[in-house]
Amino acid sequence: MRKLYVDTCLIIAYFHINEPNNQHQRAINFFDGVDPLDDIELCLSRFSITEFTQAYVTKPNITDEQAYKTSNVLLLTQKIDKKYSFTLLKTEGKNKKYKFEDLFLDIQTFLLSTTPRPGIADVIHAAIMENNEIFEIVTFNKSDFINMVNITPFEPEEINY
Repeated sequence: MRKLYVDTCLIIAYFHINEPNNQHQRAINFFDGVDPLDDIELCLSRFSITEFTQAYVTKPNITDEQAYKTSNVLLLTQKIDKKYSFTLLKTEGKNKKYKFEDLFLDIQTFLLSTTPRPGIADVIHAAIMENNEIFEIVTFNKSDFINMVNITPFEPEEINY
């Protein structure tokens, strides 16, 4: 099974029509193209949904209530727009001994081993991906991940189903 981590920007673009560079339609096309029979598993984390909430509420005409409701539906149904299923990853993956403090060491390791320095949110995604043995991310921002060890970023159109 091929596991793809979905960057938050795709979720934002899916729900927000006015994203630049036709990202809304590109996100729809990507999700429509993923068929569970193709042995592709889409993955998100609780951090993805938290980041989505923070970013989505800043969009024009989106109320706090709408953002909160959409985020809760994502968490409760583990589906995007009640259509596209995803696996909700644990921060620690399968490592039962992983502690919250360990996440900060992982973040520091990614920050210090990546040049140019990535943003903190991207590093958190990378740490969660690594803990879950996922090494591919679908994003509109390949440059945010291109220099991270063991992470291969893809634009939605680059995914071969």
